[in-house]
Amino acid sequence: LLDLGRLHVLAGDRTAAEGVFRQIVQRDPLRAEAWYRLGRLLTDGGRMPEAIASLEKATQIAPLSTTYHVSLAQLYLRTQRAEDGVRELRLARHLNPQDPEGAFNLGLGLAQSGAMAEAATELEQALRLGYKEPVIHQVLARVYGALGDTARAAKEQQLFESLAAGARP
Repeated sequence: LLDLGRLHVLAGDRTAAEGVFRQIVQRDPLRAEAWYRLGRLLTDGGRMPEAIASLEKATQIAPLSTTYHVSLAQLYLRTQRAEDGVRELRLARHLNPQDPEGAFNLGLGLAQSGAMAEAATELEQALRLGYKEPVIHQVLARVYGALGDTARAAKEQQLFESLAAGARP
C-alpha cells in the first residue's frame, strides 16, 4: 500500500494518495513511514496543523529517524514555532553528529530563530564536515553580517557569488 500511495503522489493524485496513507495508519497505527508520508502530503496541501500532528506521530514511532525530525522541524519553522523547530534539529544533529547537512540545517534553524552566534558555529562545523552547497556561504554572510562582522560577511558573500556563478550552465 505504501508503494501505491507513493505512485498516487507521483501521478499528482493527492486525494487518492491521502486515502491510501490514511488506510495504512488505520490498519497499522505504528507504521511510521505512512504517518510521515501523510504528513508530507498534508504539508504540500497547506494543511499545517494536520501535517504537524502526522509528522509528530511519525517521530514518536521512529524516534531515531533524522529524516522525520528534520521534516517536522522545517514545518515548525514554517509555522513560526522556532523553538520547537530548533529542538527537533538539535535532536537530528545529535542522532547523526557527523552529518554535514544536519549541521547546516541546525545552523539555518538557529539563524532563523535569531541565535546568530550559535548559528555561525554550526554552519562553520557543516563546512568542516564537508558541506559543499554554495548556499552555506550566503547564509554565513547573513549571519556574520547580523553579528557585525562585515569583513567575514563580505568574504562569504564573494565566495557564494563565485561558487554560484561557477554552478550555472
